[in-house]
Amino acid sequence: MDSISHPFEGKSAFDEIPIEIWHIICKHLEPAQKFNLSLVNRHMNSLISNDELWFEDVRSLWYIFDNSSKFSPLADWTCPSSGFYKEYARRQRQDAYIESRIERAISSGNFGDFPKEILHLGEICVPVLVRMQDHYGPSFAVEKKEGDHTRFCYPAESKRRHLERRLQSLTKIYVASQTLSMVRFRRVGGLVFEAFEKESSQWAGNITVEDMMMEICHLDPNYYELFAIRKRVLRLTVDKVKAHEESHADDTVSTASRVRLVHMILRDVIRSQCANVEGFGVPLDLVIDDHMLLRYYSGDVEGTPYCQLAAISEVCCELGMKTTFVGQSLFVRDQGSSLCSVLLTLQQLEIHEVRLEQDTPQNSSSQELSLPLTQEVTREFLHQFLERNTNNAREPGGNYDYFAEDHYLSIPPSPMPWRAQQRNVCANYHNNEKDMFPLIALYMYVSHEKKMVDREETKDLLSAVSSRSERLYPHHLQTMLSIIKDYSDLKDLSDDAKELGLTNDASLSFPFYFESFSSYTSLANYKFASGTIVLYKERELCVYLARAVDRTNSPHRLEDVLFCYSLYGELLEVRETSLSPANNISDDSIRKFAEFDEIGAYFEKFDWDKRVFVPNLIFQKFIGDRLVEMR
Repeated sequence: MDSISHPFEGKSAFDEIPIEIWHIICKHLEPAQKFNLSLVNRHMNSLISNDELWFEDVRSLWYIFDNSSKFSPLADWTCPSSGFYKEYARRQRQDAYIESRIERAISSGNFGDFPKEILHLGEICVPVLVRMQDHYGPSFAVEKKEGDHTRFCYPAESKRRHLERRLQSLTKIYVASQTLSMVRFRRVGGLVFEAFEKESSQWAGNITVEDMMMEICHLDPNYYELFAIRKRVLRLTVDKVKAHEESHADDTVSTASRVRLVHMILRDVIRSQCANVEGFGVPLDLVIDDHMLLRYYSGDVEGTPYCQLAAISEVCCELGMKTTFVGQSLFVRDQGSSLCSVLLTLQQLEIHEVRLEQDTPQNSSSQELSLPLTQEVTREFLHQFLERNTNNAREPGGNYDYFAEDHYLSIPPSPMPWRAQQRNVCANYHNNEKDMFPLIALYMYVSHEKKMVDREETKDLLSAVSSRSERLYPHHLQTMLSIIKDYSDLKDLSDDAKELGLTNDASLSFPFYFESFSSYTSLANYKFASGTIVLYKERELCVYLARAVDRTNSPHRLEDVLFCYSLYGELLEVRETSLSPANNISDDSIRKFAEFDEIGAYFEKFDWDKRVFVPNLIFQKFIGDRLVEMR
């Protein structure tokens, strides 16, 4: 184990301190500070002899020196009654909640704060390397003198050894403890690599993402292989498309032509790169969560059409286009001179040009496109979509049932960036109901253009849908609600839908399906324009819990319980804000909120330390009987 000299007296007491821990100490303590060396040495020795050194105690050290004002004096840090140990115990109890925060980061696609988040799970290598990157030098030098202070460089070889050890420990903890599924492990691992890759250009040494993949994925070699192939496919496809367009720079190319070119080259590259890769067997929901392009082709070079859409979207974004997933379709917007957008559907990946009128003056230099929202245009727009959306549940000649229960598709409840939408396609559609993508596609596009439609136009569109015996689901209505200016809340829109026979009370018992467990939706989405707040009745909350806990007929899934817990916490936040005198909440509403406390009591029976859910308490008490009643 590496050791290092230091500026404090009694430095021999530090001989056994790992270099990584010493860097943290030097970062946060000035040489003149008083320090109880014997206590530190005793504590460090106990850490070194602990197999979980890097998972628990290094995190604790980081907290001590990063937030020292919260703790008792450092000389008392080994006392069980000290503020440090109390804080450390609280942090341990909060691990499950912190995991949910990481899931939110995964869902949003925002990795900006991820090194800080990953710290709390004990994956100390990322935050240490990122936080201390100014200490790294290209040489093997150990220390640098800067006036009266000593700065330490992280030797490249030592860094590599530390990283290998850290990743091996991480793999062991996640897999052997069985507290997190391999799906979760891979998902978090993927973000580790994202964080490393983002910062790697500033690091010394030759540690690459591939090096880390080899270490962390040694239990699943296919994962590394897919990752490497994915990088090659994306790079080769983008390079070939750019080369082709440069060689035809004088030609006028439409958006549809560019997308067709992307599709053709992508298929060719995939065939060449994946010729010897077979039998991955990776579930589609994991594909979406991890952004692994080649996992879109699990077990099949061609893959499902939806997965090909996701791959096309990623390439198009690299080429500067804007993409939007809408149910079973993909909108592609080119910011160049093309006066059309492109809609790709699941039906044999047909590419349809959506011609739009340009409402800017002819002499204007602006190339912004818009959709004139007259009733005639919206009717025609919707009609074209409906005609293209055949009633076939299977692609002609295909082997995939896109509307079966095991197929993962959903519509985001509100317009989201394309990456976030990719993560949000993890919900099941039940009973083989058709996806209402034509209507939602229109509204998603309208929202993208920041247009608004009035109530009459909406009813006109709903009527057109009704004539084709389609059904609307609550999340469809929620999507419309965000962009329709004449509706104050979901009830008015629901009334119009019910008037046309498009929906029923059962499907409106909750705002939309909570089946996408990588998306922790804030209750702020349900604060309506009128200022009222959705008050969840007991039955509605039970529907949430039923879908979360019973999603896989297993109420023991940690992530499902965490989802329920997160939702419950948000409900409590709404209660705290809405019960203020200014909101004039009724006595009946307060009684309903009181029921949340009873539900919350069952969450308290969850053993956060052992990660074991007390069997069926929530399910038996609040869900089972009511599901029977609703049926």
